[in-house]
Amino acid sequence: MLFESIIIDILKSLPSNQLLQAKKQVRELLAQKRRLLKKEDIAEQSNKLIGLLEQLPCFQSAKTILLYYPTHNEVDLLPLVKRYKREKMLLFPVVHRRHTMTACPYEGNDKMHRGKFNIPEPTTDPYTGKIDLILLPGVAFDLKGNRLGRGGGYYDRYLSQIDKDTILVEIPDINGITEGYGIADAIEMARDYICGFLYDKADDMIPEPSDMDNLDLSKCEFFDENNSFISLIDADLDTYRRKMMNRAVRKNVTIPAWLDQAAAKENINFSNVLKEALIQKLNLG
Repeated sequence: MLFESIIIDILKSLPSNQLLQAKKQVRELLAQKRRLLKKEDIAEQSNKLIGLLEQLPCFQSAKTILLYYPTHNEVDLLPLVKRYKREKMLLFPVVHRRHTMTACPYEGNDKMHRGKFNIPEPTTDPYTGKIDLILLPGVAFDLKGNRLGRGGGYYDRYLSQIDKDTILVEIPDINGITEGYGIADAIEMARDYICGFLYDKADDMIPEPSDMDNLDLSKCEFFDENNSFISLIDADLDTYRRKMMNRAVRKNVTIPAWLDQAAAKENINFSNVLKEALIQKLNLG
């Protein structure tokens, strides 16, 4: 749907200090929409998607596939289990403490139990080999492949373990969490998160940076004994504030239809006219 297809772009345009609340509102809105879906419609649309999936070369060639158990009217991929349980190794997520998960082989319903969120999970040992295809659930996706999840970060952490170029970042002084693809991108994402969180706060409300010598890595949410490290992040709030003040914002205006038609004939740029009028009205020119 067009509505879902533009959600991620809208969220990405928001400052970081507004992003968490906006994501929460989007999740609640789409949860309401999905609750209205009828079971027969979910089954019909799910079967259509399965049919398209089965035509993809990446699915046909995959020997090991990570699926998910559908909840809250998600796309139901369970028919794949019956069709391919003898041809392919099928895995399901098992969630653990500290918002982590592993992938475990499906070996029949007798080796499944209700997990942390009352979702069926395998009781088999975690799979540590190569996974050819991962099918992720999500609250919303856009046409560029961006995903809005439920907010727990389970897949983010799991994917960072199997894709070593993905780096998760925790910012202790503002309880921030972000990620990047490689060191340089991770630092840039952390810098943007810090500035976005602090840019509209008074200087006396900005916390002092932690002393690196007093930080305990083992208490970090993403702690990995072999890979975790501490790094300073520079954040130029003055530059960021100027950038945010000059960013374009969308405004809706109401004008008579005849005026809209007349302006269209003259190829009038509404944004420029409004900007010039406001500058003149406010004596800012």
